[in-house]
Amino acid sequence: MSTPPVNRVGRPLYTIDGIVIGTLLGSLIAGIYMMMSNYITLGSVKLARQTITVGMAIYALVLLASWAAPPSFWLALVFALGQALLAFLVAGRLQGASIRYYAERGSQVHGMFRSALVGVLAGIVSFTVVLVLYALLAL
Repeated sequence: MSTPPVNRVGRPLYTIDGIVIGTLLGSLIAGIYMMMSNYITLGSVKLARQTITVGMAIYALVLLASWAAPPSFWLALVFALGQALLAFLVAGRLQGASIRYYAERGSQVHGMFRSALVGVLAGIVSFTVVLVLYALLAL
């Protein structure tokens, strides 16, 4: 097993639970941002860039699928829960060991309130972008 990356900056990390809560309240954009922030804090800018690239491609597919689906509350709930589950699985697999390593050694982690706030702000941004795209496509 390799040694976890060094937390060079000393900034807090987002927890897996925080990433899931933020994704559930906002969208996959919140999870992407929090994972990217964790990678930057851990000194891995390359992985942060890869997270943005792959994450936004997946988010674009989610948006296309949601536009193609019929409007339904239950389907919207499935999309939200699906994004949260994806964030849980990916963040746990890619960052879970590093987050646990630092948390067990007394490093600070961001609280749930901050993760929820990131989620709500990401949700507002996501909704605005979707609304603008919808308006442009309707022209």
